[in-house]
Amino acid sequence: MRKLDVSGVRVYSNVKRDIIDAMDLIGEEVYMSDWEDFNPHSKGKLISVVYSEDSNYSFFCKHGGQDRWGCRFFILAKDAKFVEEKKLRPFKSVKEFGKATGCKRVGDVITIKRKENDKDIVPTEHTLSFTGYCAYQDEILDICLGHKSYTFEELKNDYLYFKGDEWHPFGVEE
Repeated sequence: MRKLDVSGVRVYSNVKRDIIDAMDLIGEEVYMSDWEDFNPHSKGKLISVVYSEDSNYSFFCKHGGQDRWGCRFFILAKDAKFVEEKKLRPFKSVKEFGKATGCKRVGDVITIKRKENDKDIVPTEHTLSFTGYCAYQDEILDICLGHKSYTFEELKNDYLYFKGDEWHPFGVEE
């Protein structure tokens, strides 16, 4: 799913002004979500707007086979912009891994966490020692962090590392 860029776009939420303005938008194509960052999101048609002090779900859309799908936030589809996603490839060597992460020698320390796949799960951070790598005929098979080994592909797909006060994906942008 392509990630939406919601900066500079009006995000309609459960506030009185948005609810009143949204009434004029019934019938419009929208991107809807229960998350303010629109990750994840769905596309549908706004079919009704309801205000209730007992519910955060003020906007109802027709989406896929659903006749009435409630959501907390929406943006107009015509205003939507998508984040340009750069292609990321796995590291090809221990040298490339070390240059990016700072883990160049056995004993260097790195902090990693699983990527957020589910907003309800808080990722756990692990600070681990770089303990080496496994190779077979000059082909790197695994990077060893702590007591576990990871393939470059596994690191790229499933983990982030912390460096310079921010989280980074494992890999090289192409």
